[in-house]
Amino acid sequence: MKSLNGQYCSAIGVAHSARTIQLYCEVFLEENMMSDENRTKLMKTLYLGGGAQATCYAGVCHTFSAWRSEALGHHHGVDKCITMYGRNVFMDRGRRAW
Repeated sequence: MKSLNGQYCSAIGVAHSARTIQLYCEVFLEENMMSDENRTKLMKTLYLGGGAQATCYAGVCHTFSAWRSEALGHHHGVDKCITMYGRNVFMDRGRRAW
């Protein structure tokens, strides 16, 4: 959803996002979400979602927060907030200097 609602999105990002949402719906509306076929679909959504994020400039923050959560043992959502806060502080400094 970040890719579809961001300030910058490309046709590739929109296509990846749309397919990701379609696969999620297929999986979560199924009776057996944990079937091998649905697990494969979820793996595809991870790949396509990453491609969508990479084309909308969200990829750097997502990758950095994922690294922080693995390296420091934090919950990914917590590290996402810390990373986005740091990005905002950094960007604000850049705007003031400009």
